[in-house]
Amino acid sequence: MKASPGTHDSAVIDMDDVEMTVESDNAPRGQQQQQQQQQGGPDLYKAIRDNMSSIVWQEGTKKAKTAISSYANVDLLRPYFDVQPMEVANRLLFSFVPARVSNDANKIHSELYGPVMTCFTLVAVLLYEMKSSDHRVQEGTLMGSAMITVFGYWLGVSALVWLVAYICNAQVKPIQVATLIGYALTSHVAVVLLTTFFHSTQSHKLFYLLWAVLGGLTTLKLVSTFVVRTPGHTERIVLCALVAILHMLFLLYLHFAYHKIVSDLSEVLEQKIGMHHPVAQVGANKPPAAAGSGKAAASAIGAAPLMPKAS
Repeated sequence: MKASPGTHDSAVIDMDDVEMTVESDNAPRGQQQQQQQQQGGPDLYKAIRDNMSSIVWQEGTKKAKTAISSYANVDLLRPYFDVQPMEVANRLLFSFVPARVSNDANKIHSELYGPVMTCFTLVAVLLYEMKSSDHRVQEGTLMGSAMITVFGYWLGVSALVWLVAYICNAQVKPIQVATLIGYALTSHVAVVLLTTFFHSTQSHKLFYLLWAVLGGLTTLKLVSTFVVRTPGHTERIVLCALVAILHMLFLLYLHFAYHKIVSDLSEVLEQKIGMHHPVAQVGANKPPAAAGSGKAAASAIGAAPLMPKAS
């Protein structure tokens, strides 16, 4: 059965209007979300930044406190000072004996008691050298100058040598470098002490002899020790040359910086003794006019006419 065209109702839906209506409804929601994200973005970034800063600060403070407490703990340094006196004496003697370059098992003792005592001994020798010359200075100034010179050299050169050794890939630790440099100062103590008693103010032959022999032996000890633990020919030359130059120049500095004052004061004392000598003092106290008056009297006698004798 066919239905007539007029019997059915038709409904037409415009999809363009529907899409426009849906887009118009979604537009305010998207704008609101973007506004919320824009408003919440800086707040979120600020919160993350503050949180990270607080975490970094807390971790840094904790590590700093741990480092300070560890370095302030004396127990960490106790093993480096736990050494017998006979061992220190043997190491002082063996500091003049060069190590065998072919001996790879040569061991470096890691301790600080011997080097510290060697530095204090060198300070005492320098003070005695200044006091023996009757050098008038304040006690604190002289003591501070000697301690800064000796301990400054030991610590500064140890740090510099270890830095160069680290660059040259030498198998040596910082405490071992400090031990070697400290025990090598034994030659400085011996040379300064001997030149204080037996050195002549007019000649430096004795000093140069001791400088070459004793200073050279300890320098060979240092060089032979670093040669064993430094790979590469160029690295060995650089490290050993640095150690040898610093070690020998410091001994020259100690002699000519401190002994020069002693020699100058010795010359002044000799001049004072000569002035106070009895013979020299009589000649010095004699007025210059006396000799002139004697000459004038002699000339007057020679020029006076001879008086005739009375018959």
